[in-house]
Amino acid sequence: MPRWDYTIQAKDLFSHSQDDEEEDTKIALESAPIIIGRIQRLIGTLRKQDKLGDKDYIIEALEWVIDAFEDVKDVNGDPLEAFNEALTLLYDAGDEHRIWIK
Repeated sequence: MPRWDYTIQAKDLFSHSQDDEEEDTKIALESAPIIIGRIQRLIGTLRKQDKLGDKDYIIEALEWVIDAFEDVKDVNGDPLEAFNEALTLLYDAGDEHRIWIK
């Protein structure tokens, strides 16, 4: 069983998603900046803990995820697709760096 070192709360924002693409797009647009803030808080925590610079690789991965969530509102195409791609990056980063996405 994996051991998680950190947690990012995200599922509470979109767990009530419907099979309504318009509503899901609205949820994605509202949730993306909140998730960005939560990731930024974790980055702040990591920077405080990081006396030797050994958490830089985690911070860099999370900054890539933030960029992806920022694309949700800036994308010329489909914000819902961009949100789903950002979530995939978040879950991948979580798996790689032992961050539980709750």
